[in-house]
Amino acid sequence: MFVGHYTASFIAKGLEPRASLGLLFLAAQFLDLIFFPLVLVHAESLTMTVNATASTHFKLPYMPFSHSLWSALFWSCLVFIVSITALRLSKTVSLLLGLVVLSHWAADLLVHTPDLAVWNIFSDNAVKWGIGLWNHALLAYFLECGLLILATVFYLRRTHAVNPKGRYVMVLYLIGLVLLQAFITFGGHVELNKVTYAWQAIASFIALTIIAIIVDRYRRGGRERPKLTQDIV
Repeated sequence: MFVGHYTASFIAKGLEPRASLGLLFLAAQFLDLIFFPLVLVHAESLTMTVNATASTHFKLPYMPFSHSLWSALFWSCLVFIVSITALRLSKTVSLLLGLVVLSHWAADLLVHTPDLAVWNIFSDNAVKWGIGLWNHALLAYFLECGLLILATVFYLRRTHAVNPKGRYVMVLYLIGLVLLQAFITFGGHVELNKVTYAWQAIASFIALTIIAIIVDRYRRGGRERPKLTQDIV
């Protein structure tokens, strides 16, 4: 799952508009931001494999530090602690950030083939889970984008535009995310080595976070208050 991970970010932002959408975007991809650097230093494994599933061109044979159930719980707790102590965020915002981190694992469980370790996570015989919706490209795509659209609508209903740009920039961003996911799912295989792929993924996470920060500035929490008008006689 890629853009579908941001479903949790938009839900959290709708529940607590004071939270930074940028931080929520980072939280949504936090496990992958751990995973890809670990791939670069050969601590976890990524194998580029054409048509590994109907939706992807890679396999994930070993990732206990980033995508096992226990590591996901650890990282989500750590994000909560750092948010509330070092960043001095409220308990509500910190809790939401931690939950968004954990949501990454839950979302991956839906689409991954069994590669998410849940027991004996460092063993070659680790118990691994994954429902495998990536084997059904259309179903995976519509599930991912459908959840994202519903979450964005929730966010839009819980916030209001502060200027004319705020009425459409987030909708344009949503369209861009849906089209990006279509390209990733149906665009065909692009010959990349795992190092290039890892750096490309990290760059995309950062870029999407920066855009989220920018577009979120055009909206504020709560419904827009009706303007008071005074009749002129």
